[in-house]
Amino acid sequence: MKAKSLEQTIDKLRKSLDAEDRKILAALKKRFNIAQRIGAVKEKINAPVLQESRWAEVLKDRLKRAKVLGISESFVAKVYSLVHEESLRLQKKVRKKK
Repeated sequence: MKAKSLEQTIDKLRKSLDAEDRKILAALKKRFNIAQRIGAVKEKINAPVLQESRWAEVLKDRLKRAKVLGISESFVAKVYSLVHEESLRLQKKVRKKK
């Protein structure tokens, strides 16, 4: 392939990455909205924001899925730890509003 053709291939692939990144961000927004709703319900039933057994269950499942998909379990653990931290922050924020 010629350099120009290779550059066009890279541009096309980058546009595909951009589209996938938009999907990831939309999925995160949806997930965080659900986490906020969970936080509101937890407040009504006086449940703690952090439920360690649930978190352990979620992480175990996501790591298992990562392995099946051939994605680094270490990477997924880091990503989900960050996602979980943000979910907890949002749930706490919902509680403070009231």
